[in-house]
Amino acid sequence: MTKTFLLTEPDYLYGTDLSILTLIGDEYLPQVCNLLANYEKTITVYNANKDSELTWLMNCYNDCDICLLNCQLSGFLTGLFIDKPKTYYYNNILSYKMFNMNSGDDPVTILLNWITNEE
Repeated sequence: MTKTFLLTEPDYLYGTDLSILTLIGDEYLPQVCNLLANYEKTITVYNANKDSELTWLMNCYNDCDICLLNCQLSGFLTGLFIDKPKTYYYNNILSYKMFNMNSGDDPVTILLNWITNEE
């Protein structure tokens, strides 16, 4: 039986399961959770927002397998995470290709591609 855990600050789950840090806002969160509910592996989703505490965010990023970033959520968070190798971003106005080639149209499409590559 697989499980999907959705955690918000300050909660943190120590373990070896796959984990995702979402910096996507509320628009796509239900779709992301529905997609992951049908995923065959246990996964932890850390849902952050523009007001999340920096230490918690960085701990979640260090633990995650993938970070989904909405570039319109926060300029600070975009600047902080855009050049990180596990970050996949969307909704950008400026081109960030010189920093990170991991872009997509939306977090659901990015996640579907990631799941396909994980299997």
